[in-house]
Amino acid sequence: MEVNFSKLTKNQLINELIEMQRRITELKKSETKRKQAEARIKYLSFHDSLTGLYNRAYFEEEMERLSTIRKYPVGIIMADIDNLKFVNDTFGHAKGDELLKHLANVLSSVFRKEDAVARIGGDEFAVILPNVDEKTAQSFCKRIADACEDSKQESSLKLSVSMGYTIQYGQYRDMQEALKVADDHMYKNKSIKSTTVQNRIIDYLMIMLAERDPHTKKYGEELQSLAVSLGMDIGITDHRLKDLKLLALLHDIGKVGIPDAILYKPDKLSSGEWETMKRHCEIGYRIAKNIPELAPIAEDILSHHEWWNGKGYPRGLKGEKIPILARIVSIIDAYNTIQSNRPYNRVRSKEKAIKEIKKGAGTQFDPKLVERFLKIVQGRQGYKSTQKPVEKFLNAANL
Repeated sequence: MEVNFSKLTKNQLINELIEMQRRITELKKSETKRKQAEARIKYLSFHDSLTGLYNRAYFEEEMERLSTIRKYPVGIIMADIDNLKFVNDTFGHAKGDELLKHLANVLSSVFRKEDAVARIGGDEFAVILPNVDEKTAQSFCKRIADACEDSKQESSLKLSVSMGYTIQYGQYRDMQEALKVADDHMYKNKSIKSTTVQNRIIDYLMIMLAERDPHTKKYGEELQSLAVSLGMDIGITDHRLKDLKLLALLHDIGKVGIPDAILYKPDKLSSGEWETMKRHCEIGYRIAKNIPELAPIAEDILSHHEWWNGKGYPRGLKGEKIPILARIVSIIDAYNTIQSNRPYNRVRSKEKAIKEIKKGAGTQFDPKLVERFLKIVQGRQGYKSTQKPVEKFLNAANL
């Protein structure tokens, strides 16, 4: 307890004595909570809530503080996560946040206590390094790259980062100009490595699809072989054959965005679940459009469940309005699916699969392609095409 006495006097005589008591324990608790709240507010005003790093507000203040020749040299490193938007759009923002926190941990482990590591934008990170030279900045960049490479096995998503740096010796007007130079270097680096990054994404997508759909992993080579055989038979050009080979593997890539409860459901799907399942064509289309190497097959991914009679999905295309590669893959995929064990399908023989494909000619499948495909799988001897390759391709593509 805390006790205070106050006296009230009149004519120099004490007339009254006032006593005040209060519980110090409760006061201290209240004061502690207030100070904790203030500390929390102060922390949040200068830190990024997701990663725990400094935020842009703190970074700007630190830039201002160091923007004097007495503080030079000062280094700035910019780092940007490659294709974060693609990850967010494809796998959800939770996966994107996982990458952001992953990079934050990498940066925190690499830099010194006196360095200010901040997240200054959605996928952008910046570091201020007092008293460094060119060699030291390069060393830090290499350590970041090595740490990202080593950390790939620790995360369900691969972490790829583009970087740029500059050293302010006084040659720039201020630290903001130095930051702009580091940012320009980072985007040049991103442009140079874009092809490698895209290839890594494709590799990762194929791994993801194989995990989500074991059918693709088990029959991938067979799907490609049959698709290319049919493509060559109708005279598709070499560069389109490469697209066809990729399509045979990745036509169902949109399934990475379908919930497990629907994808692996052993029973018949409800009407609502079926509508969700059908969305994998559109999801796959969006994925492919965001990757230059897959963009040429985006329309084919979107269309590989269209039917020759116009009763397929998602757009109800009919006949030769369906892209030629999509028509080929729809036959190949159906043929293999009939013979594979899936939650919604019991295994049937090669003969049954051939019978089903014949049955679908003219309704689900392009009848001319079915005729050629069946001759390939039945291995008829002496079958030769009467058309030249270019003519066959033009006719099949309706050009």
